[in-house]
Amino acid sequence: MSERLRALSQTQKAENKMIGLNLRMQELTAVLLMAQIEDAKKIVASRRAIAITLSTADTQNGLQFPQERRHCRSSWYCTGMLAPDQKTRDRMTKALQAEGVPARAGYVFLPEISDFKQCIADASNAKDYHDRLVLLELCTIDPDKDQQEQMTYAIAEIGERLA
Repeated sequence: MSERLRALSQTQKAENKMIGLNLRMQELTAVLLMAQIEDAKKIVASRRAIAITLSTADTQNGLQFPQERRHCRSSWYCTGMLAPDQKTRDRMTKALQAEGVPARAGYVFLPEISDFKQCIADASNAKDYHDRLVLLELCTIDPDKDQQEQMTYAIAEIGERLA
């Protein structure tokens, strides 16, 4: 078992339905992390507050924000919204970007990466979510309260127009 776990931590090609993810931390990343470790709780609290504020956008327009599971706490490094369909997602993403909201259509879809294709039998549910996901990259921004309110307003207004 220990050999199998070691193999998974390395960069490997898919063999026997196993794939390595190269999860080792590089030295530069470790140095940056050590410099930020003191601020980690503050950074996570800030991202959580931003996600909570954005999720207050009126979702009567068919957009769905993720819900935090009971007994779990997300860092909300990123958050997203599910649009009713891919066309709406694409239009929503472009409109949000035009308003300065750091949004992108979908995320890295692992089943489309060659090394993962043979490891994943059925990704139809994941594909549906990916095709409807408007990702908000909270890790790239540090908006003040006014900017958060403007983003929330933009999400609600654009969502209402596209519904």
